[in-house]
Amino acid sequence: MHVGQEKNVMPEVRLAFTFGRLTSVPGAEEALDTEDDQHGDIVQGNFDENYRNLTLKSLTDLDWVIDYCPAAE
Repeated sequence: MHVGQEKNVMPEVRLAFTFGRLTSVPGAEEALDTEDDQHGDIVQGNFDENYRNLTLKSLTDLDWVIDYCPAAE
């Protein structure tokens, strides 16, 4: 079974993938746009995607939760 084919046993939980900017990878931004259009599961921050920016990625996730999950505990 592939990811995305499992039955969602917790429908109130959403899975999202967080990225920074992927400007150094040709076609990557377009691929992320396509993925987001199809599944709505991309959170993208305004920073370069690299290991040194993991803290920014985590903060982007927290900002997204604050904005879109007001009932989260």
